[in-house]
Amino acid sequence: MATFIRETAFELETMNSQLQCYNEQLTVIAKTDVLTGLSNRLAFDSLLKDIENENETDRNWFMLMIDLNGLKNINDMYGHDAGDELIINSGRVISEIYSEKGNCFRIGGDEFVVVIDASREQMDEYRERFIASIKAYNLNAQYKLSMAVGESCLNDENGVKGSISDWKMDADMDMYRMKDEFYKSNRLRKRTCEKY
Repeated sequence: MATFIRETAFELETMNSQLQCYNEQLTVIAKTDVLTGLSNRLAFDSLLKDIENENETDRNWFMLMIDLNGLKNINDMYGHDAGDELIINSGRVISEIYSEKGNCFRIGGDEFVVVIDASREQMDEYRERFIASIKAYNLNAQYKLSMAVGESCLNDENGVKGSISDWKMDADMDMYRMKDEFYKSNRLRKRTCEKY
């Protein structure tokens, strides 16, 4: 009887260990975007909750809201496989620059987010590297990358932490201003070309 109990206990421990392993794998899968391999909206929302609840005062959180320009045109002209390729490559370019220190997410369609703890000077450096990386990618790309990027800092000028919802809204509004400028300049360029 003692041998049976030992063997059963060992089997139960083995099964429990396997279940824990499977649960950890499922958690990773649940928080990963299938197309790009970046973290997804669930992971993004989870990080925002963690940031909201943290008590550390030495953090300097920035959020970048990133939206692809012209994805609908690529999908309409070349098909959704071409659009998916553009999304995958966008995720790659974003990740190459920001994943070392930041958290990179694809939160839907052609929308990406980066959440990063960095100084203003570091953010300026990242921005320059990001722009250079897009330009380098576009030199040989069949489908060109163009992104509208909105930036917001969670802390104000005095280092006081703001609300998460205002932080997201500020980054989103900044991104939409940039997107609006992109489309206005393209409409103006199109009208000018048609005129001549």
